Amino acid sequence: SAMTGDACGRTTTGSDFAEPAGSVANESPAGTWTLTPNQGSQFGAIWNKTQWNTNFDLCVHAQVYLGNSNAGADGIAFVLQPNNTAQGASGGGLGYQYISPSFALEFDTWYNGGGDLTNDHAGLMKNGDVSTHNQWGVNPVDLGDIEDGQWRYFKLNWDSASKSMSVLFDRNADGVLDPVGELIFNSVTVDLQSVFASGTAYWGFTAATGGSQNLQQIRDITYDVVTDGATGPQITLGNAALNSGGNNNTTTFAGLISGSSGSMVKTGTGTLTLSGANTYTSTTSINAGAISITNNKALGDDGTTKSSTSVASGAALLVSGSLTGVTDPITINGSGLSNANGAIRSTLGNNTLAGKVTLASDASIQSDANTLTIDVSSGDAIDGTFALTVAGSGNTTITDPVATSTGTLTKSGSGTLTLSAVNTFSGATTISGGTLTVSSAGSLNSGLYSATIANSGALVYASSANQTLSGVISGSGTLTKNTSASSTLILSAANTYTGNTTISTGVVAISNNTALGDNLTTRGTTSVASGAELAISGGLSGVTEPISVSGVGLTGTPNGAIRNTSGDNT
Repeated sequence: SAMTGDACGRTTTGSDFAEPAGSVANESPAGTWTLTPNQGSQFGAIWNKTQWNTNFDLCVHAQVYLGNSNAGADGIAFVLQPNNTAQGASGGGLGYQYISPSFALEFDTWYNGGGDLTNDHAGLMKNGDVSTHNQWGVNPVDLGDIEDGQWRYFKLNWDSASKSMSVLFDRNADGVLDPVGELIFNSVTVDLQSVFASGTAYWGFTAATGGSQNLQQIRDITYDVVTDGATGPQITLGNAALNSGGNNNTTTFAGLISGSSGSMVKTGTGTLTLSGANTYTSTTSINAGAISITNNKALGDDGTTKSSTSVASGAALLVSGSLTGVTDPITINGSGLSNANGAIRSTLGNNTLAGKVTLASDASIQSDANTLTIDVSSGDAIDGTFALTVAGSGNTTITDPVATSTGTLTKSGSGTLTLSAVNTFSGATTISGGTLTVSSAGSLNSGLYSATIANSGALVYASSANQTLSGVISGSGTLTKNTSASSTLILSAANTYTGNTTISTGVVAISNNTALGDNLTTRGTTSVASGAELAISGGLSGVTEPISVSGVGLTGTPNGAIRNTSGDNT
């Protein structure tokens, strides 16, 4: 169909985008991004968090502001590339130079010689090469002076079936895109499927300044991802359930699933892989087998309303592809498929779940490799009064509270589980393998944890908050106090663990003869590093643990590597 000047179908918010390291981009007010301030040698970029599948059509519509100095520089680019942490060169590199593979639509406001036009211009670029302007068989388009203090719309359409790119640009700055008079690139052959062998890419915007400068901004960003008969099927959920998997086969669906009624139901023992940016907002039920997702929005999200997902006992949700924010709330049961590898299982890449996880019964989460992060930004990360197991040889980081009330926590497998929030669960903890780390300003049961800890791995307290552990710590595992802050870890129980205790920084305070562990026949050893302190109180009659010390205690307050704080202690 003919290209129109209308906005694309989906609005965006600031939470849809991520900034790479080194970017100075800033959103203020909401919906308006300053990519570079009016300063020299600046780089700014924002990348949409959702991967786009090259089998789908793509529409992007936004307003750009390129400054008010015709002697300024350097411009803004719309960029497609496979890594949402990518950053290119500043100055004439417009923030995308050297990013490869990539596609860029640049609005270049500085003459760099070579094939550049003298005036401000638009160009279609490939693989981070800013100097070769006809790689797609089309030359740059002269735009005159677009550094005149005016906001201008542009719209990009890419058709996956014909592999063609069309671009409208508001030359007149009148707020209207003329689909005839302002069509600056018309059906240019751009084979993005050959550029991105993985079949996916992230889209976003870059800008840069060098020796010259301009304020460069973008706002009112809308986009759409569309399928057609040539690129894949499209399913709209009606009032009934869409059932998949009854024949137990393993299937991949790369099309678009939309709709606000009905539901998605996974049955059968096979695996259904969803790779598209789906927009349905109804429920997903994984009753048997597995659903594997490789897109942030595979489980549905239309930009304002999110679907919810439930995983039955014996089923699994598989996550892979370095996803940056699966926002759907997820309810889980059980330990996953018959191999018990987790009701939620991160199989490949660093993946982030941004929706709350609710335990409807005892359940497990597993990370096979890299790091699975559960980061919901606000509120509890995990709730439900049941037992939680975190397993796997990969790492898991939970940045918001585990609020499972009296539910227990088990850490199994060789990976590291990091808890960095003020957790409120009060059930017992078991470390059967790997490491449990409390980091940042996190704590167990808001800093007063009275449940038992059975430790056959490693317990690391690396938080800046004070923590009391009054329940018995048992097992052969090690205990380490390791944080840059001078927080205090208080051990008050008659502990029986036999592993070594290491006080690397801060204070470990004991008020029980066997707080440092003793099972009557086997004792570990305790080491106090330079800059750390072992504090003793309570009138102890015989701490039998061998202790090695270095230094004179806490940095700044050298009161002794071993410090008697109250009572007569032995």
